[in-house]
Amino acid sequence: MESIAEFEMMHNGNLLLWQVDFVWEAWKDCFDPSDSSSDFWEWSHVMISLSYNTEDNETIKISNSEYNVMLPELRDFVEYNINAQIENELY
Repeated sequence: MESIAEFEMMHNGNLLLWQVDFVWEAWKDCFDPSDSSSDFWEWSHVMISLSYNTEDNETIKISNSEYNVMLPELRDFVEYNINAQIENELY
């Protein structure tokens, strides 16, 4: 599936609206095949694009190389929002 997650994140001292487009797939797995209460969802995703809107409503796209040099905490926050969007769509 293709999805979009929107969230606010600080960038250069400004709180900006970010958007991440990604594709994902999910499947059910289990700890014990004989126990249906052990079922859980697993998923994987691939980010297509990441961008943010400036205060002037200009959209700035983040390249892969720019994403790779972002602070780990910021990349983790992007991943968190992707996973939260997938969870919202699954449940």
